[in-house]
Amino acid sequence: MARDERGIIQQIFADTGDVAEPMFDFAEGWPVAYAQAGGQTPEREVFNRLFQRLYALGYDVTRFGGGLPWDNRIDYISQAIVTGSDGRLYEALQASGPNTGGAQDPVDATEFWKAISFSERDPHTFTAPQRYAQAALAIEAGAVVWDCAAAPSAVLLLTGDVTSMTITGYEPGGAYDLTVIQDATGGWSCAMPAAIMWPDGAGYEPSTDPDAVDRIYLAPAVNPADDTVLPLASVEHAYAVVS
Repeated sequence: MARDERGIIQQIFADTGDVAEPMFDFAEGWPVAYAQAGGQTPEREVFNRLFQRLYALGYDVTRFGGGLPWDNRIDYISQAIVTGSDGRLYEALQASGPNTGGAQDPVDATEFWKAISFSERDPHTFTAPQRYAQAALAIEAGAVVWDCAAAPSAVLLLTGDVTSMTITGYEPGGAYDLTVIQDATGGWSCAMPAAIMWPDGAGYEPSTDPDAVDRIYLAPAVNPADDTVLPLASVEHAYAVVS
């Protein structure tokens, strides 16, 4: 049976031995000087240095993980990538290993490792359902600011009249939504920026019943005639359950 030498990679060849930088470059290889010396081989120190470089490279590969199977003899650094015994990929949250506080099996040690999704058995995160966290907008002295880039989906509870609203961060091709809800009192108004374009230019008038729910959709587009951005909006009023 083949000898398992994975643990050896934790050591650097000739780490404390005599080394010398070889007289070659990677394009030319060994220089003519060795041939002129009657076929003399490079010095022991040169070979030590070459193997030292190779082992150092292998050492870094194992320390960073590289997706190799996790091994309890390896000292892993934070952000190392390994394959666990369950076939999933894991990223190190902190250093671990025999010389750094003890080996931590990624399948079980959730404080040291987190599973990442890059295998058929664990679908890639890009194929998983996507969603945005919905941000709650605040009314400050009658004014509301909605940054679509930071909050593509937002909700606004009307606890008073909104006399001005600023909408920023929207881009052509984007899809943004704002849910407007009246509080238990109801009857509050909600002004919209004059630049927003509505079907037939009707504008937005909120439903005024207590606890009424409206949904505004913003889908900007570019006018090919002059490359201006058209902030197109639509609204669905008074959502309610079927009575």
